[in-house]
Amino acid sequence: MTWGALSAATMFVTTPMQFYVVRFLLGVAEAGFFPGVMLYLTYWYPTHKRSKIMATFLVGLPLAAMIGSPLSGWIMTAFADVYGWKGWQWLFLLEGIPSIMLGVIVFMWLPNNIESSKWLNQDEKKELRGNLDKDVLSENRHSLKDAFTSGRVWLLGIIDMCLMMSAYAISFWLPTIIRDSGISSPQEIGFYTGIPHAFAIIALLLAGYSSDKYRERRWHIAIPMIIGAIGLAGSTFATDSPSATVFWFTIANIGIIGALPAFWCLPATFLTGPAAAAGIALIASIANIGGFAATYILGWLKGLTHTPGLGLFIFAGFLIFGCILALRLPAKIVNK
Repeated sequence: MTWGALSAATMFVTTPMQFYVVRFLLGVAEAGFFPGVMLYLTYWYPTHKRSKIMATFLVGLPLAAMIGSPLSGWIMTAFADVYGWKGWQWLFLLEGIPSIMLGVIVFMWLPNNIESSKWLNQDEKKELRGNLDKDVLSENRHSLKDAFTSGRVWLLGIIDMCLMMSAYAISFWLPTIIRDSGISSPQEIGFYTGIPHAFAIIALLLAGYSSDKYRERRWHIAIPMIIGAIGLAGSTFATDSPSATVFWFTIANIGIIGALPAFWCLPATFLTGPAAAAGIALIASIANIGGFAATYILGWLKGLTHTPGLGLFIFAGFLIFGCILALRLPAKIVNK
């Protein structure tokens, strides 16, 4: 709800300082959302079923981009100068309202845990709780201190940072790269931008299903990261062709997004309770810092070299580095 209100308030920004203040507050508002959902899902599903459910939740990322990209282009064009407001102002207002409404619905309807749910009878609650109780972990770190002192948590943070650097770069810069390849209409840019995200939805669901089916996590992270690196590297040779640009970024997005379901199963394989809550938040925070920096790095390198190629190559390298780190995780602990 807070994020939606702040996002809508961006329509009134008129100076760079106001923009930075609102963006900072947006970051504060959204910081707990993703880690909170990741932790919440562990209250309902045992480890061996989490990849599918993580994928179901994470579908919201590419789905929002797939729908939001052409929708944003249409809003900016159709609402330009309506009631004296610019198209970008209408964009922030109209896309902030659904978050506020859904926040109210979630607060009123979503239960805290199995026991507080109203749609389950006692036998169903007992069965679901039994599934969780039988979920024996190879390691069980519970205290808040464990989250900050575990080297494995920091390792996961670096792996996620490698993923988010590329994901943020694509999210923020793909419309600009498509425009530079020869597309000028906001609506066309929105359409082309949505294509990589449409294919990422399929990859996300398949990766989540496969990871649970084979009870394997490491290679379901490593292989998609390699695919993502190939896509980013290939995109540097196609900057003059809209169709080729979209093709290579589709490959990149399939890999980057496809690694997420298995990855977000990992923290709860060795962390529980307060340690899980803090550990997931720490991992996401490390990744978000890297992702935030990536957008500026790519912009700086693009301004320096007049092409995004060098930055995309660097992010491809980070994906390969993250792939190597993922394979260093102990299989007997994370493959649940």
